[in-house]
Amino acid sequence: MSEKPCTARRSPLTNAGANYPSSLRELFGVDFKYRKGKLYITGAAATNVDDDFQNGVKFLTMAIDRFRNEKSHTADGNITDPVRAYEYLRLSSLAMHLLDGGIIR
Repeated sequence: MSEKPCTARRSPLTNAGANYPSSLRELFGVDFKYRKGKLYITGAAATNVDDDFQNGVKFLTMAIDRFRNEKSHTADGNITDPVRAYEYLRLSSLAMHLLDGGIIR
């Protein structure tokens, strides 16, 4: 199997999302349900927990996508607490740092 670094990178807020695949299905290769994705994230603590790590990253990115959808389809996003807003940003930041270690197989 040939491996190449994941080319998805953060983009400026003025052009948010322009460099990203249009959906998580496209990013991970195929439907999550069948676990045949092409994206492999490096960084698991040990080989015996690699599957748990891959699933953790997958579900984290899926959750962030759901939060984004929920927030983008409401007038104010219902985020009045600055601490909660920061927590959403930290989750997204964690996901982006994990995806930086991605390899497309």
